[in-house]
Amino acid sequence: MIAVSRCLIGENCTYAGKNNLCKEIKELYDQGLALPLCPEVLGGLPIPRTPCEVTGEKVIDQKGIDRTKEYTQGAKIALDKCLEKNIKIAVLKAKSPSCGKNHIYDGTFSHQLVEGDGIFVQMLKEKGIAVNQGKGKNANARPLSEIYASLEARVKTDRVSEEYSKEGRTSFGKDEEKSTVKDDKTAKSKTEADSKVDKADDDLDK
Repeated sequence: MIAVSRCLIGENCTYAGKNNLCKEIKELYDQGLALPLCPEVLGGLPIPRTPCEVTGEKVIDQKGIDRTKEYTQGAKIALDKCLEKNIKIAVLKAKSPSCGKNHIYDGTFSHQLVEGDGIFVQMLKEKGIAVNQGKGKNANARPLSEIYASLEARVKTDRVSEEYSKEGRTSFGKDEEKSTVKDDKTAKSKTEADSKVDKADDDLDK
């Protein structure tokens, strides 16, 4: 399962009370493979709401009201939901003060972008959760095949790690040479699986 911005599955939860439907993300959700989240709403902000942008370490709305508390609280709630589901990948709305990755609006409400991450993305990165950007209407996120490939690679890695741990527990007291060969083979498989995960995550970040 992956985490996605609620607006990307077609739910009207943006600041304007609209959505940013991405058909591929909606397809994942319909298959039960996506967890939709909106940190702003989870933090107590209404739909619709006054637009906000990141200014330094704070999130300020267009009326000049500090909304840092709501954004931070909502991001923490969303992060907890991700951790509960053991989510490793998130596909989020680009440029958002919560969900934007690498580039967000500069705080002047003039549609100017600066380098930086949204509040939720910052928290996800700290936990090692890979973030991909879904750009919304008339623009697809990365192909489903690539997202599935990353998920599959991670699942395989988890299974290999579990098998590797079992090998370590059950081989104690057995023939040392035989055990070493098994461990070497399992470790090699784990390394190969880790490499696939790294490559998949690099592809998602492009």
